[in-house]
Amino acid sequence: MITDKMVEAALTTIENPENAAAARANRLKLEYMLKHTKAMIMSDYKSLPVSAQERNAYKDKRYVEAVEELRQAIYADELQKGYREAASTTIDAWRTQQASLRVTI
Repeated sequence: MITDKMVEAALTTIENPENAAAARANRLKLEYMLKHTKAMIMSDYKSLPVSAQERNAYKDKRYVEAVEELRQAIYADELQKGYREAASTTIDAWRTQQASLRVTI
């Protein structure tokens, strides 16, 4: 049974998209920053062929750290999506429940 309190919490999640927006914006920023980080590391190896520059960039600690930051941002973004989907599902289930109650009255 879905309570009114559960529906209120779901509505609060949907009506306040700031956390979801911030998580998404951070994720997109870090996706672009990963490319920037790779380019900056590759520029440290200008004398090498591009394939060697790329290899060195992928194994560089700065790149690995940037990937980890991106992983955390993806997690936060997907978590916010999950919260919103769960809230929408709760509201849909509550609507169904309310309709079923009206039919039995």
